[in-house]
Amino acid sequence: MQMLNKLELPEYIETETCYAVRRKHEHNTEMLEAIDKNRVFLREFLFWVDKTKSIDDVKNATNMFIASWNNGENYAYAIFNKDNKLIGSIDLHEINSFDRNGEFGYWLAPEENGKGHISRLLQKIEKMAFEKGLVRIYIRCDVANLPSNRVCKRNGYVFEGCLKKALNTYGEFHDCNLYAKTI
Repeated sequence: MQMLNKLELPEYIETETCYAVRRKHEHNTEMLEAIDKNRVFLREFLFWVDKTKSIDDVKNATNMFIASWNNGENYAYAIFNKDNKLIGSIDLHEINSFDRNGEFGYWLAPEENGKGHISRLLQKIEKMAFEKGLVRIYIRCDVANLPSNRVCKRNGYVFEGCLKKALNTYGEFHDCNLYAKTI
């Protein structure tokens, strides 16, 4: 079996409720503001929040996202609502060209949860990724992160198991649910 060529995804994706654009430096200030505003909420499940305290931290992360996009390893998007306010992020990362799989990661400002933004974006991005040769996409989430677990179930991701103490969140090891979708 031949390895997957570099996965190419569009830089702009629009849904009925939001749009996502490739992560760029022009989003840095808004990204930091969104993280700062939601720091306590995000920190509960995301290991990187404490490492993202300044505009330089965001610039460094954006540099990493730009390089990994160019290498076909991570497709990171900033999510905006229809009022053009940055409300979160979604990415397809850990892309393995040989095994043809990748992992979704995402976060939203709490006031935007439950509006279908992540579900709509997941569906569009996964459709493109599967059409371009991926055969498996998975999502790992903290067992206590009920909204993220619901997103997986609502979008047809199959629960494959619970990985015990698989997430290190600020020195505390949390169990992690693994969901996947295959074609």
